[in-house]
Amino acid sequence: SADLYKSMLDAGKHEQIKDVPSPEELTYLCKTLHGMNRLVQAYVTAHRQAYYRQQDSLLGTAPLSTTERLRLLRAFYRRQIICNALVPTERLPAEFVSSFERKVGCISNPRENDGIPPGVAGSFEPWELQQIVHVERFIQRLCGALHREAGRGGIQLCDSRWDSDPKLRQIYGKRDFAKTFSHTDEVAGYLRNHSILTDAALRAVFGTVPSDPDSHDLDQEPAGKQYLRYCRLFCLEYRWQACRFRWFPDLVRDWNALPQQEEESEDEAPNEYTELEEYRPPFGRVDGPGAKTIEFAGDSVDLPPFAWVDGLDGRYVNWFGDALDLPRSKASTYSFNTLDSPPKLKEDMMLWTDAGFTLWDRRRVEAFKELGQMRQFRTGWIIE
Repeated sequence: SADLYKSMLDAGKHEQIKDVPSPEELTYLCKTLHGMNRLVQAYVTAHRQAYYRQQDSLLGTAPLSTTERLRLLRAFYRRQIICNALVPTERLPAEFVSSFERKVGCISNPRENDGIPPGVAGSFEPWELQQIVHVERFIQRLCGALHREAGRGGIQLCDSRWDSDPKLRQIYGKRDFAKTFSHTDEVAGYLRNHSILTDAALRAVFGTVPSDPDSHDLDQEPAGKQYLRYCRLFCLEYRWQACRFRWFPDLVRDWNALPQQEEESEDEAPNEYTELEEYRPPFGRVDGPGAKTIEFAGDSVDLPPFAWVDGLDGRYVNWFGDALDLPRSKASTYSFNTLDSPPKLKEDMMLWTDAGFTLWDRRRVEAFKELGQMRQFRTGWIIE
C-alpha cells in the first residue's frame, strides 16, 4: 500500500515534490493513521453507548461529519505529539532554571524567548487544547476500563515483567501501563487483539472514573487507578497552566493578566515547583479593559467550535480543562495547587468534558443540550 500511495504522490505533479516520504515512512504513517482511526471509532462507540441511548433522536446514529472526524483525529494526533515530547526535554539550555520549568517550556512556551524555543503545544488555541483534554479523558477511562476487564478475565493489560517481589511487580506494571497509555499503536493494538474485552470496556468506559490524583492514598487504590495517577498528562491540568502563565506569558492571548503581575520584581517570581504553592494566577477574569471576544463563524476544523464560543458567551480565555472552573470560582478559593471549586461546578465540567462538547458540530451540540442531564449547559454557563 505504501508503494501505491507513493505513486499517487508522484502522479500528475507539475513540479518536483520535495521530501516525499520513503515507502518505509509511508508504511509507518499508514499504520499510525490506522491506529488513530481505530481510536476515533472507539471514542464514537463509547460516546453513543453512554449518551444517545437516553433519547430517540436520530442524532445518536448519525455519522460523524468530516469536520467532527478531523477534530477527533487532530486531537488524538496532538495528544501523541505531547506524549512524545514530555520525556526528551533536554533540547533546552542546560542552565535553564529548573527541570520542571524546562518541561513547561518544552510543551507550552508560546514563542521563542531568550533562547528558549517554542513548545510543541505553545501555538495551540485554548479550544484546541480542550479537544486534547476530551480525548485524554477518554484514554484515561478506556485504559482504566481495559485494566479492570482484563483483571476479571485473568489477562494482563500489557506484556508485563511480573516478578515475585511486589514492589518490582508494581514498578514494571506501571512502566508497561504507561507504555500502553502513551502510545497510540499500543492502545490500538490491544483493542484489535482483545475484541471481547474491548466491547465490555467501551460499554463501561464513561462509568469508569479515574481517581482524583490529589485526594486519595495511592497504595489503597486499585492498580489501574494507581497507574493512571502515575502516567496522566499533567501538562493538561490547572497547575501546569498556572506555571505556564507565570513563566511563559503569552503577550497576545493572556489579555487578562492583572497590572500587579507586571509590577512584581524578577526575584519574586517563583522558579521551582514547590515555590508556587501560594501563587494565585490572575487569569480568572473574562471581562474588563482589553477583554477579547470570539464569534462562531461556522463549523470548520480551523475555527472555534460552537460549544466553546457558546459556553463562554463569546469571551476569549486562554485556559482550558479544569482551569475553566476559574471564572465561577472565587479568587480567594484558589492557589497554584488547587481551585477548590464547588462540587456541582466540578461535576458539570467533568460531564461537559466527558461528552466531548468542543469536538462536535453545532447541530450535535444543540441536540445534546436538549438532553435532561445536559440542560445546564446553556449559553454562557462556564462564566456564570
